[in-house]
Parts: sequence; structure tokens; C-alpha cells
Amino acid sequence: MSFDSDPCSAPVGDSYNEQWKALSAWFLGPRAENNEVFMDIYKEIMEKHVRLRNNYFPSDPAFITEAMKSSHAYRSEVENMKEELIKMQKEMGDSVPFFSPRYQGHMSWDTSMPAVLGYMGAMLFNQNNGDSATSPVTTLYEQQVGQQLCDMLGYNIFPDKKPLAWGHVTCGGSIANMEAVWASRNIKFVPLAVRAALLNKDPEVGPLKFLSKEQVDLGLNIHLLVSNSKSREPIALKECTNWQLLNVDIDESCDLVEKLVKQMVPDADANQYDEYKSKFNVLVEREGIMSLGLFKFMKKHSLKHSPVYTAPANNHYSWPKAGTLLGLGSDALIPIELDVNFRQNVDHLRQKLEEFLEKEIPVISVTAVMGSTEESAVDPIKEMYDLREEFKAKGLNFALLADGAWGGYFKTMLIDSPGTDIVPGRNILGKGPNKRRLDGFVPYCELSPYVQKQYMHIQYADTITIDPHKSGFCPYPGGALCYRNGKMRYPLALSNSEAYHGGNDCTMGVYGIEGSKPGAAPAGILMSHNVIGLSNRGYGRILGQCTATAKLFYAMWLAVARDDDPFVCVPLQRVSSNYDMESAKKLIENGIAFKPMADIYRDKKAKEFLRDCGPDTAINTFVVNLRDNKRC
Repeated sequence: MSFDSDPCSAPVGDSYNEQWKALSAWFLGPRAENNEVFMDIYKEIMEKHVRLRNNYFPSDPAFITEAMKSSHAYRSEVENMKEELIKMQKEMGDSVPFFSPRYQGHMSWDTSMPAVLGYMGAMLFNQNNGDSATSPVTTLYEQQVGQQLCDMLGYNIFPDKKPLAWGHVTCGGSIANMEAVWASRNIKFVPLAVRAALLNKDPEVGPLKFLSKEQVDLGLNIHLLVSNSKSREPIALKECTNWQLLNVDIDESCDLVEKLVKQMVPDADANQYDEYKSKFNVLVEREGIMSLGLFKFMKKHSLKHSPVYTAPANNHYSWPKAGTLLGLGSDALIPIELDVNFRQNVDHLRQKLEEFLEKEIPVISVTAVMGSTEESAVDPIKEMYDLREEFKAKGLNFALLADGAWGGYFKTMLIDSPGTDIVPGRNILGKGPNKRRLDGFVPYCELSPYVQKQYMHIQYADTITIDPHKSGFCPYPGGALCYRNGKMRYPLALSNSEAYHGGNDCTMGVYGIEGSKPGAAPAGILMSHNVIGLSNRGYGRILGQCTATAKLFYAMWLAVARDDDPFVCVPLQRVSSNYDMESAKKLIENGIAFKPMADIYRDKKAKEFLRDCGPDTAINTFVVNLRDNKRC
């Protein structure tokens, strides 16, 4: 591979007429059917690693000699290692069998072979992606993974367009979600910090140390687009109220220091400009919330209300945890009610935003969940974006965050690859005695029109959390956070000399919550992306087949309890408005139950029912109870 500065676009999957058969090459298999393939590849990886060690300063003497290997101590320790490993593997046999389709109790699935082999191969090198000096190769892998995910999710990764997205690997979605709130909080207060830096009159630590009074005045007169009554218009920084500065657009906050320095020193050459910007950034950091802390910052700017952020009522526990870690308190998280499909109720969100606007309570962020943990529900992110734009004009602005930890990879179902996948018809299967068996056919079910619409607008979010170790079929730890505007991460940076080496250093660790983190994780993710592909012929095909199976389970839960059975089974996801319960059960009985897969997907009505009904992103939630149970 080439380590250049060109952006790494999301790879697409290879095309085959019988696409479902390609999936059999991507997994070890429920019964380890690909054992020989796995062992052959891993043996080759291991042999290459052995050759690398042998060829590294080949004139060096062997440290572990044959005499050592023949000693009693050596042989005893090797035997002990074997015994302990065998014992551990026996104990591991009691682990949850995620590899088997018979186990459906969690959202974790089997991991792909390329992800596991890529991880194991890189693990032999024990690289630490907290510092590029200890991970010169796997840091670049992490950069590529970030670019691939940004591209797949609809963000811009090409430097000639703005804003330029940025993404990185985390240990999981919880850390990514907390980082998203952290970044949203910090960027929220940047305009206030910039104004405070300009107003610092101390000649020793203020801007007058390297700028003239006239240059500082130019900075204070820079215009920001802020709300003034019912419209947004440019107003000079020095004339803005605190409330207006708390609701500056994110992109404008991201570019504010650069824009300001260019206005103050318009004649500076590139080197001078970088020097001025570096010095002014130091002043802004000193005045920022990262340095002062929430209490001192609010006191200095006479802010009466502590900021809040919102998430749907079925939010993951990482969202309230973010509030406690950032000193906001878990009460700063305002839960938004759900509708009957467990999606965020936009009317209730509107009510809360109206309340915050009236009381001038700063809103850090609003979260849309793209596949909730329990119900796999997808929030109406397009409506939420439109609501943000409406309130922005009124004077209330905030970051829009997408929690796609579970559902992020479902976007691949909407990314086309070249080629045509067959849905077996009679011309393929034949008739009568000439009818042939279709080996292992598994259908592909589309996302519902509503869910498709939301994923087509997911790029409106300012950050997107996505977990390769969930619907990306990669080993733990493997989460990720993608920024629509990569500059939004800058107020997070702690450029310690131990990890950051200046200039164009590609170190990822200075921006996230984590310090040390395994380079093997992005290696496994990158390998899985490159082999499978981030399109409807790769990951999208896997998830399309998972969706088909999940929808068939939904149909079963909906119809499994007959009128004379002593129990009831009620899926919590409702059938779409195109059906009532009676017509839905009749369609299941006639067109789905006990039918071969190919027959179901040749039936237009059955196919549309499965597309439109059931879980948004493949997690079924249902209740079983005794019929007429009065005690519940």
C-alpha cells in the first residue's frame, strides 16, 4: 500500500451473480468450515513475521540458544505455557457463542476473517497508536480507517473542498459518544474565549505582547453571523452579546481564529501568519473552558445557566456518563420522549428547545440515535436537522450528534456497487424434474423507506459515532468517531511533547480521550473494509441478509401465538400503517410462513411487507406473556 497524502475513499465490494456466496469467504463459519483457509493464511502471516525477525540485523547472535532450549527450566516453562493455554481455552468454551446463528441474545455477532487475521498479524508488532513514534504504520492505518468511514457516511474527505472531515478509532462507542459531547462543549465556548483573549490588556500575557492596539481593534471588529431578533446577520465581535456568542455556527467557530489572525495581520507571509496564529491560539487556550474549567469560565462571563444537552429517552448509558465526566452533571442530559416506534419525538424536542430559547439556557448538543441499543430504532435525523436550522434563525444553535454505534454500517446498504445480483426466479430454478437446488440462497432485504431517508441525511450530523466492533464485524476494541468538520476536534488537543512531535505529525492520540491504544485494532478494521467493501455488495450485503433474517423473525413473533394458545407474543415494533394486524397475519400465513427464501422474495407483497415492517436495524424486541394474565 502507498502511504501518501491522498484521501482514502471507502472501498466497494466485488460483484458476483450469486452475491450471497461471497459471504462464505468472509467468516470462519459457525462450524469452522473455513478452518483450513484461516490456518493457511495465519501460517503465512506468522512465517513472514518470523522471516522479518530473522532478517533484522541478521549478523546478531541468537539470544535463545539450542542449549537453552534443551535445559530443564526451558522445557518446563514451555510445558507449563501449553497446559495453561489449554486450560484457558477449555474455560473459554463457556463463553457466549456469538459465532453461532443459534445464539441471538446480544447485538454482538461473529467477526470477519479479514478483521481477525489483520488484528492478529498486527498484534505481533504491539504498536501503540497513542503516539506515531511508536506506531508509524498502524497510525496511518487508523487515518485510512477514519477517512473510509467519513466517506462512507457522506462526509467530505477531499482537501480541495470545505469542510474537511476527520475520523479516528476509539476503544468503543461509549468513548466516541463522550468525545462528541466534549468536542461540542468546547467548540460552543470558543467565541467567548476569543473575545476574552482580545480584551486582555495585560502587556505580559495578552495580545498586546505581539500585536498593536490597532491590530487588536481589527480583531474585535471582525463580523460573526449571529441572530438578531428573528434573523441572522453579521455583527462585530465586540458588539455581540454573550448569548449571541454562545450560538455561533460551528463552522464559523472552527474557522474563527484563522479568520481573525488574517484580519489582524493581513500582510503577513505564510511563516509570519503561522507564528501569529500559534501565539494567539495560546491566548485562546488560556481563556478557554479547557483551561479555566466550567465554574471559573461561567463566572468570568457572568453566565447564569449551566449548559444542557439532549438525547432520546432510550439513550445509551454513555450519554449521561459524558455529563458527569465533563462536570456538567448527569442532570444536564435532557431526555426526549419517544413515539410508538421508539424513535425520538420531534414535537417534544421542539417543546424543550423553545423552553431553552426562552430562558436563554445554552444547548451544547442534540443527539439522534441511528439504531438504538434495545430496539434498533432510527431517529428522524432529517427532521431534527431542519429543526436545528429553524432554531438557529431564532438564536438558539447547537451541535447535532448522531449515535450510530450500532447502526452506522447500515449506511453501506445504500451505497451502490457495479453489477447485478440475481433474485432467483423460475428461469434460474427451473420447473418439475428439472428444478435444481439453489445452494444456500439467502435473500437481501432493503431498509424501510423511512430508514433509508434518515441514512441518506446522516451526513447532516456534526459528529457520527460508529462501531466497527458491532455491525462492522470486527474484534473489540474497535469504535470510531467521525467529524463533519475536522477542525471541531482542535479545542480537544493536549499537545504533550511525549505524544505530539510538532509540524505535520500524524499522531491521533492528542485529540481523543484515550492515551495508549492498540494499533492492531485499526489494522483489523482496515483489512475487513478493504476485503469486504463498504457498499451494498460487501458490508451492505451482509447487513441486508441480516435484515432479511431479522424481518422473518419479526413475522414469526407477530404470528406465532394462535387464538387457542395459552400465551401471547407481541413485537414492540408496530406493523406499518399500510396494514392492520389481521391483514398482516394473513399475509404472513399465506406468503411467508414455511416458504423457501427464494419464494418469499419472488412474492412482491411479502417482500414489501418485510421491507416496511419490523425493526429499523435488525434488532427484534418482543414480549411473551400468559394469555389473560391479570398479575402483570
